[in-house]
Amino acid sequence: FNLTPDTPYTYRVWAINAGGESLWSEVFTQSTLPNPPVTPTNLIGIPSSSYITLVWNSVVGATAYEIMPDGEEPYINNGAGTSYVHSGLLPNTHHTYRVRAVNSGGKSDWTTEIGVNTLLESPAIPANLSGSATHTEITLTWDAVQNAAYNIEVDGISIFCNTNTTYIHTGLLPGIE
Repeated sequence: FNLTPDTPYTYRVWAINAGGESLWSEVFTQSTLPNPPVTPTNLIGIPSSSYITLVWNSVVGATAYEIMPDGEEPYINNGAGTSYVHSGLLPNTHHTYRVRAVNSGGKSDWTTEIGVNTLLESPAIPANLSGSATHTEITLTWDAVQNAAYNIEVDGISIFCNTNTTYIHTGLLPGIE
């Protein structure tokens, strides 16, 4: 007798002995378990400096999703949601993730592992901007900011200075502001 997954079947029973047969029992219904869900698809990680947001496609028949961050157990039970925020992370660190779908019939395979790096923290505001002038140029300097490059704005025009903490504005005419 081949049973079909996720299908209800009804049963009843009667007894027999030398004295005869009993009446039928009450009807009992039991369903077979559904097939395990398929593996989720399109797992992506969206980084910030202190958390990573994971999102994936929902799976038909899944009642929950489990997440494995950085290969660690126990797995995180995410309920039926198809997104998860892994918070409390350090900036510029690497993390790996896998997700699987779950229902009463079992668990899917894990997704292919993805790797996501948190972003660097936003840099501090450069401090101590100062300058010195000659008749035809102005030299500006400022304090270095860790892991940063710089843009300077000169009369509304943005100029990329790379990692230099000095900018020399040349070609100026004497006595003109």
